[in-house]
Amino acid sequence: MVTFERILCPTDFSEPSRQAIDLARTLAVQFGAELRIMHCVEPVTIHGPTVDIGAPASNFDMAGYQDMILKQAEESLRALSAELSSRELEVSIHLARGKPGDEIAVHAKAFNADLVVIATHGESGWRRFLFGSVAEKVVRTAHCHVLTVNEGAAD
Repeated sequence: MVTFERILCPTDFSEPSRQAIDLARTLAVQFGAELRIMHCVEPVTIHGPTVDIGAPASNFDMAGYQDMILKQAEESLRALSAELSSRELEVSIHLARGKPGDEIAVHAKAFNADLVVIATHGESGWRRFLFGSVAEKVVRTAHCHVLTVNEGAAD
């Protein structure tokens, strides 16, 4: 019989991710497994052409903005952990920086996860070409089992 001791569930705080979290929580309780919820913040960069028109450089505080995003993500993870934790389940969190597909696979190995439960968003065509598929990358690169939760499958 397959058992799971450590389950990792990445989230982007979307509704499909919430469905994956609910399933991961159910599995963690059933197996008596440790559940870790993680979020990955990609570095903020400004892309596009620049034009030198003699105007002063932008006063936009990129580092401050990145710190604000990280702080909000950590607060959201903490709130989610508090909501999910109970007598029967302790939930831990992990906040990563980088490309989500890469960071999820790396953290799954570092956490020694037996299972990753991840939502798919059902993107296809040009949206998938532009944005790629985090779930697909995790399926291809994770060292452990990966359970994908299709958007709306729980309905």
